Amino acid sequence: MKKESIFIEGLESFINGELIKRPSEVFQKIENIAIEKKFPILSPMSGHVLSFLVKEFSPKKILELGTGLGYSILWIMSSGIKLEKIRTLDRSIESLDYAKKFLKEGSLHFEKIEFILDWAVEFLKKSPEIATDSDFIFVDCDKVFYPEILKELMNTCKKGTSIVFDNVLWHGRVMNRTLNKNSDLAIQQFWTDIKKSDWKSTLFPAGDGLLLLRLE
Repeated sequence: MKKESIFIEGLESFINGELIKRPSEVFQKIENIAIEKKFPILSPMSGHVLSFLVKEFSPKKILELGTGLGYSILWIMSSGIKLEKIRTLDRSIESLDYAKKFLKEGSLHFEKIEFILDWAVEFLKKSPEIATDSDFIFVDCDKVFYPEILKELMNTCKKGTSIVFDNVLWHGRVMNRTLNKNSDLAIQQFWTDIKKSDWKSTLFPAGDGLLLLRLE
């Protein structure tokens, strides 16, 4: 059974509800839709960390794998940095339509966002130059593909690129090596590959875990 949080009961809800300021009303609209439709989105606390990382590295071109409802992009844009391009990919046309609606309302630079309908691994294999061209990559899509995505990115990204994966603690299930769902096995393999790589990594235990990777 998935745990709601890696924190003690009630703490994450308190942090998200009482301590994390939303930059605009659109954030709360998306959160409400996510609850209504039972659609997983980045936690506000993780969004806050993501915004900080984007501001810290000041990328010009960003690639997002897993658009969802556009919530993560809003946090990225809230960093206030000057971006040239954001490419965001999702396999669901419904998700992309929701994201376009919310981002038109909540983003000051909607024209800089390119929406792509595709599967993440297939896209990376047929368009590796997009990953190479990106300075910052945020991954929040199907966990079963994390090992393949990691492999593709490590083979194509240039030095200095920042990559952030969400859900790397997988609701605490990462602690139990006996769990054998496809997603559990994928996250276990993902961590094995991370520990063998030369990339520098930093784990942020916010939400369900954000992992920052950099090749310097």
